[in-house]
Amino acid sequence: MKAAVWHGKRDIRVEETPDPRPAGAGEALVEVAFCGICGTDLHEYTDGPQYIPLQPHSLTHESAPINLGHEFAGTVVDVGEGVTQARKGDRVAIFPIQSCQECRACLAGTPSHCPQFACVGLHAKEGGLARVSRVKGYQLFTMPDALTFQQGALVEPAAVAVHAVDNGGVKSGDVVLVTGGGPIGQLVAMAAKAAGAAQVYLSEPTTFRRELAMKSAEPTRVIDPTTENVVEILRGATGGWGADVVLEASSSPRAFHDALNSTRKGGTMVQVAVFTRTVEFNPELLTNYERRLQGTLIYQPRDYPRTMELMASGKLPAERIVTAEISLQDVMELGFDELIKPDTQHAKVLVRPA
Repeated sequence: MKAAVWHGKRDIRVEETPDPRPAGAGEALVEVAFCGICGTDLHEYTDGPQYIPLQPHSLTHESAPINLGHEFAGTVVDVGEGVTQARKGDRVAIFPIQSCQECRACLAGTPSHCPQFACVGLHAKEGGLARVSRVKGYQLFTMPDALTFQQGALVEPAAVAVHAVDNGGVKSGDVVLVTGGGPIGQLVAMAAKAAGAAQVYLSEPTTFRRELAMKSAEPTRVIDPTTENVVEILRGATGGWGADVVLEASSSPRAFHDALNSTRKGGTMVQVAVFTRTVEFNPELLTNYERRLQGTLIYQPRDYPRTMELMASGKLPAERIVTAEISLQDVMELGFDELIKPDTQHAKVLVRPA
């Protein structure tokens, strides 16, 4: 079967790979309907390896080359002994985390904190940018009938947003600021609204993303940080206080400082985007204002059913960020190479591996 295989920095190849063997004990094979291209995949392409192991991973025992793809949904085509989470023929969204299932984090229901954390399509070879992917039974989440496969492929990034909003403690009536209008930033804005935020502001310097945000996330106001003062706007809208919760989703040093200074006294700033460089700040900006700085990375199993419920009900319309659906054969030209352009007119690109 064909797959998009990461061999190294700037070296992803659509090539023929072996057909998967039958599902073993505790495993399932999923025929992939759609797989999204994630920002993490783009970083692996332009600057990798960041997460992809060059030596055998401690849990999966696998290393590059790796079939990319961890945002995907499809149909179960084979199940191994002991798999009870889904049956052959079920429509599923994939929870990409693999973990030891034995440590204190796994037993507490937080496998993303497992010391042996692994992710399909990064640390495990058979990712979703292929016709068929091999996963563990515990990674299968059956989809509500109301969700399409396109929406199913968005459950993973939407769950990132739902988990981030939970980590920020967003509640009914809150004023929220999101810095960064990429796919995750727009999903975070949607999740904040779904959590009951009364006002949601979004800061984004790119014209295309600002325009898309107005149509997709429908925030209270979209701010251009290159021509407007984000901090002054938030304070002006809140009687001088600032936002109750700010979620930084851009990995921009400027946005980091806008986010922190826009957080009210006693408020919470959540760092969502992954920085690849150091950002300087004075800790007195936390101490003097009793602000909380909270990190968030991914999600937990409990986030998946709730995210799918929000999507199925229309409260989290994640499908609005999709700007293209392409074939696997076009994944480089119309996917990776398009998305890394500074002037790209695309946000989330979904791939049809079949």
